[in-house]
Amino acid sequence: MSESRAVFISYASADRSAADAVCAALERAGSPCWIAPRDVAPGAFYADSIVQGIDAAKVMVLVLSRDAAASPHVIREVERATSKRCAIATLRIDDSAMPPALEYFLNASHWLDAQAVGFAAALPSLIDAVNRLLADSAGAVATGVTRRPFAASAPAVAPRDASSIAVLPFANMSADPDQEYFSDGLAEEIINLLAQIPGLKVIARTSAFAFRGQERDIRTIANALGVTHVLEGSVRRAGNRLRITAQLIHAADGTHSWSERYDRELSDIFAVQDDISAAIVAVLRIKLSRSAAQRYTPNLPAYEAFLKARYLGAKVAPDSLEQARRCFEQASKLDAAFALPHIGLGHYWIATNMFGNCPAPEAFAAARAEAHKALQIDPSLSEAHALLGILAACYDRDWIAAERHFDFPQSRQASFATFRPIYGWYQFLRGNPEQTIELARQAIDEDPLDVWPRMNLQAALQAAGRESEALEQLDKVLELDEHQVVALVAKAMIHAESGDLARGLVIARRAYAVAPWYPDIVAVLAGLLHRNGDLVESRKLQQSLGQDGAAASAAPLALFHLLCGDVDQGADWAETAIDAHDQSITVYLRFVASRQLRASQRWPKIARMLNLATTS
Repeated sequence: MSESRAVFISYASADRSAADAVCAALERAGSPCWIAPRDVAPGAFYADSIVQGIDAAKVMVLVLSRDAAASPHVIREVERATSKRCAIATLRIDDSAMPPALEYFLNASHWLDAQAVGFAAALPSLIDAVNRLLADSAGAVATGVTRRPFAASAPAVAPRDASSIAVLPFANMSADPDQEYFSDGLAEEIINLLAQIPGLKVIARTSAFAFRGQERDIRTIANALGVTHVLEGSVRRAGNRLRITAQLIHAADGTHSWSERYDRELSDIFAVQDDISAAIVAVLRIKLSRSAAQRYTPNLPAYEAFLKARYLGAKVAPDSLEQARRCFEQASKLDAAFALPHIGLGHYWIATNMFGNCPAPEAFAAARAEAHKALQIDPSLSEAHALLGILAACYDRDWIAAERHFDFPQSRQASFATFRPIYGWYQFLRGNPEQTIELARQAIDEDPLDVWPRMNLQAALQAAGRESEALEQLDKVLELDEHQVVALVAKAMIHAESGDLARGLVIARRAYAVAPWYPDIVAVLAGLLHRNGDLVESRKLQQSLGQDGAAASAAPLALFHLLCGDVDQGADWAETAIDAHDQSITVYLRFVASRQLRASQRWPKIARMLNLATTS
């Protein structure tokens, strides 16, 4: 009798080399395999040995090819495995179609496709799929690599180490395309609910939503995001009726771990969010914390206005920011007990200072007022304390007050747009780059396709004197967004300060071509041109920045003079910018362009103005 082994390898004789490679990979990973002719005992009948090998196995791996699809022996092996409730994992190694004889037993949409990613690259996914099937071998034939229905009331169970997930934007199936804010909002609310669960890695919105509208294989998306599971779904809204579908997919093999359809009234939307989150927790076998905070449930008109505001605010464009402000204000008026719209308004005001023309005193006072309004409604709101913490750091430079706000439970985890997390930016401003680096790397792990965690990381790396690593991050940012002007500015300065002025100039001109209206780009290009001896062009650009002592031009002029090597002039303008509470100067003072200033006699005074130790 053939020796009992966990995995049976089924293949056509023409594919023996591929089958041997699969067998070797699985056995290196600890899964003993039965494969012919190796495991046919001397003197035994070949057919009997095949049957015994299949009957003893817990999982069959089918090496699918044109030859296998045409082989009656392979089809009989698959039929035997199915009749014995043996799970089947299919690895397709060419462009073969699923023949009718196998279509009966296998689900063509869920095979592992070695042709798409390369044979060697597909083997780790195959090993993961086999391990999962072995772990679940006490049940029926596994979903997705063979057919098995699933029940919403008793979802299939994933292994205990399945603890990461990306929630893709739910498809808007409504007749009105403007309802996209609602389907996006549903997905984002599920992200927020899951993010509160200890032990579960949840990819943030920016990266999860980066695949909107792309016909990409779920396994490709999961690999890009570094997750074991993906949630996708759709929303159809007709008046006050909703039809919501959701599917939780195991990334290693594309199988459905759970699926459900909800036909509900609009008023049930919060219950649906909770139901979907609870189902995911059950599938992933995650233990819920009893201390998880309870959400306030706003009335539906206020909630819809809040979803619209968040949808518009994510675009970070002047017109969409103004529309977001109006929607946040509407949400607050529609439900006076709803605190989160005030947090949205607070971050709106910070954005008007960072990306618009609103003076810092006005913007930060308005943001602080919104944070206090939120706390009056809900004193336990961690987002409000995080907002007050960054305001204390950015505007007041009161590190003790900022730390007190960030000591509030969950405040250090709060994030907003360019600050991921907000607490990481506080550490940067305070002069603690190593802590910022650690927090930025965590943010990248949660949101690998968002540029801003990487921008925060490169800023901290510059502050730590690790320019080559900062360049690596800037290159990754520009791979994600080749027109990211802040990244181009930082990269131009690093190259110039590292001795490659010619390359720095090329990058600065590229940035200027993208955003000639951005004063910091004008300052960097003018400074590098001056250093290169192109004084006429440099002077023309410098004059466009203004020389009248206006606070708005102080930080760019400080940057220009520092790049020209004029430390005293740079320091004078830096002090003017600090007095005006300009946020960009606190960043540039940490960059390579300010290295000479930090080593000069002017630095101690500037450090005191920023309420920093002179060695920071």
